[in-house]
Amino acid sequence: MSTPPSEHTFGGGWPFIFIIDQPGVSVTGRLSILEDVIYPWFFLLNTLFWLLLAQSVVLIVRYLWKVRRRDCRLRP
Repeated sequence: MSTPPSEHTFGGGWPFIFIIDQPGVSVTGRLSILEDVIYPWFFLLNTLFWLLLAQSVVLIVRYLWKVRRRDCRLRP
């Protein structure tokens, strides 16, 4: 596994950059899974981040929905 390149190269992924454009090998400014450098651990971290964020939103919405329904039932 190579070291991450300098900040002047093009990368994709947020919040963790997991694919980085490899100058001289692929088309500059375009990312490709076949030609560019992929960091699988950062891809996994990126995926886990988005799954946890989505799960957190679902849990918060369910909780707020329950609280709202319970409050509506208690009102005369």
